[in-house]
This record gives sequence, C-alpha cells and structure tokens, in this order.
Amino acid sequence: MKNKSGSFKERIRANSKLNLLDDTTIESSISLICIRVPKTEIYSSSQVRKFFDVERIREMGNSLVEHGQIQPIVVYPKDDQGYKIQKGERRWRGAMSNDNVKFLDCIIRVKGTVFEQLAENIIREALTPFETGRAIIQAKKEKGLDNKQISLKLTISEARVSAFIKAASCPLQIEVAYKEGKIGDVDTINSLRIAYNINKRLVNEALENSISRKEAKALVKSLKINHKVKLVKKARSVRIKYNDHLGYIDLKGESKDGFIDIILDNNSEKVIVPVSDIHVVGYFEFCMQN
Repeated sequence: MKNKSGSFKERIRANSKLNLLDDTTIESSISLICIRVPKTEIYSSSQVRKFFDVERIREMGNSLVEHGQIQPIVVYPKDDQGYKIQKGERRWRGAMSNDNVKFLDCIIRVKGTVFEQLAENIIREALTPFETGRAIIQAKKEKGLDNKQISLKLTISEARVSAFIKAASCPLQIEVAYKEGKIGDVDTINSLRIAYNINKRLVNEALENSISRKEAKALVKSLKINHKVKLVKKARSVRIKYNDHLGYIDLKGESKDGFIDIILDNNSEKVIVPVSDIHVVGYFEFCMQN
C-alpha cells in the first residue's frame, strides 16, 4: 500500500482521495500529530449530542467510502478502552455503520471541554434544544457557573440559556415530535412542556400533527383557564355529636335562638337541631374552595 505524505490540509487542497485503509501517520498543519486509528479502537462516552439520525449516519458512512475523510476527528490520548472522542462522533458513527471503512484519521488533543463540544455543535451541527439544554446543565455542574456566566461563554442571551435548560426536562413525546419535524423551536417546546404538565392527553393529541409556536401558546392559555387550580383554605369549626353521629357546626347557619345548624359526617345537607341535643367533642378542620 502506497504511503501518502504532506499535511492533512495540503492533501485536501490537492483533492486527493483519502484511503481509509492507509494507517500512515500524518502531520497536521497546526503542529498536532494526526494518526490513522482502527475505528474499533475509538469509543464515545458522555457526548453532548444524544440524538443521531440513522439515515444521515448511514449516508456519512457511504460518503467516507466514496469521497474519503475530509476532516479528522479529535480524540483524547489512548487509555485502557482506546481513544475517547472529543469531537467528530458523527464521523465515527458513520465509519462504524460501514464495513468498508477500517480506519479514521484522528488528532490527539489532551483537553476538551463541554464548551468546546457546544461551540462546535451549535455552530456546525445544530444540536437539538434538548441536547443543548442537557449540555448546559452539564457545563454548569462541571464548571460551577450560573446562567449569566453560561450566556457570556456561549454568546447567547440569559433567557435563551434558561429556555434550553427547561427544554431538557421535556417529556419524551415532545422530544420525539421535534425530531419528526412537528415542532420548530425551543419556545414551542417549552409551551408544550407547560401544557403537558396540565393535560397530557390533549398535548399528545395535539402532537399527532405539526404545531406552531402560536398554536402552542394558545393551547397553554386555554388549559390554564379551563384547568385553573382553585385556592384551598383551611377552616375550623366545632366538632359535635348528635344522636350518636359525629358532625360539625355550620358557622354560617342562621337558625333562631335555641337551635343550631349542623352538618353530619354522613349527610352533606344542613340539619337544624335544638342546642340541648348536641354535645361538643372538640374542633374540626376542613378545606374550603373558592
């Protein structure tokens, strides 16, 4: 097998087709060593991206065979498992999907952070809002940063950071609908997340078709009106006994002198009885709804 020499970019500029069976070492133009590694010695762990389109991954594998590898993936130095991926998981998955690809060109880089993954994927590969949210949560935990600091690092608004974080907690049905193209943005996702917490059935029905941002907001508004949570207040009344039945005094009763309004436990209707016929046994707390 004929070895190829020169920097990686020089070879691309010369429009040479990369032979992925060629395991020669190449020097990259940024003074890092680019080595050819058997794809089976490369592995993925805790990547920012969680969802990969199977068909596009298959296409990536076919492209690697047809056109060669245009850009190396970035990995950590070899450990007991092999070379852990920092950047380029889609290329690796594409290679794994095609038996004709045996090797991948890899740049070994000692350090890679979740911010590097985020920057690469947000700009180049469009992470889903759910993946972005989970990555931000990971970054906050890893670096001890708040939303404002995250927004400065990613050059997006603090409100956007918050929206991505909230999207990460969406139920699976909403995430699937997004991947199927029924939902278009993080604002729609979060409207549906709120609606789902109020009425799961209606949201699942709505997700059978595409739903716009405006429609999602209207759904939330409607559900909040129709399923408004009533305020509950604690009330206290006198606990009584009447003819061997327990009940309580109706404090709003309007019976005449010598009589009293009571409500027995086994009867929701008001009963008017002589005061002398009841016995006080204590106090009773109950809920009143507005």
